[in-house]
Amino acid sequence: MSQSRALVRMSDQMTWSAWPGRRHRTAADRTVRLTRRERQIVTLLMEACSNKEIASRLGVKDQTVKNQLSALYQKARVSSRLGLVLFAQRHALCE
Repeated sequence: MSQSRALVRMSDQMTWSAWPGRRHRTAADRTVRLTRRERQIVTLLMEACSNKEIASRLGVKDQTVKNQLSALYQKARVSSRLGLVLFAQRHALCE
């Protein structure tokens, strides 16, 4: 095996923190794909809408919005509305 291939394989196994000047890679840095409805919800969160306002705009029940937000928190591995908005902005998940 050539030295360059060995280096590439070794670097793939290292975390970003092993490289100078790079931040530690978190689980949330993985690619996250959102459905159209999830993008709509995150967009409305970015407009500071409450669950009730989101439900009204999307024509669903409040509980549906709560369930979808819980799923989004798990997908993005965050624990709050703010965390989800920051995650979406960082990863350009919404318009």
